[in-house]
Amino acid sequence: MSLRYSWPVNVGDMAASAPLLVGGGAACGHAAGAAQMGAERLGGASAATTVFGDFSEARQFHGAVTAARDDHHNRLAEHQGALTAYVARANETAQVFTGTDRRNAAAITDTTAGLA
Repeated sequence: MSLRYSWPVNVGDMAASAPLLVGGGAACGHAAGAAQMGAERLGGASAATTVFGDFSEARQFHGAVTAARDDHHNRLAEHQGALTAYVARANETAQVFTGTDRRNAAAITDTTAGLA
C-alpha cells in the first residue's frame, strides 16, 4: 500500500497548506522589507526648522510634523519586527504540519504493511 503525501490537510474545521503558509510568510517578508525601507527613509529625513517660515506658528508646525514623522518611523519599525516574526512563524508552522503529516503517513504505512 502506498500513501500519497498531499496538501491541504483538513482536520475538522481546520485546513493547513504548507505552500500557502510558506507563500504567506514570503509575502510578509516582502512587506517587512518595505516597512524597513520606509522606516530608514523616514529616519533619515529632516527639514530645516525654518522650512515653513521663521515665526512661532511655523516652528510649532515644524515640531508637529517632526513628531508625526518620528511616530511613523517608530510604527514602521514595529511593523517590520512583527512581520519578520510572522515569517518565522509561518515557516515553522509549515515544517510542523509537514513533519506531522509525514510521520502519520509512515505510521499508517507501517501498520498496513502486513495487511497486503
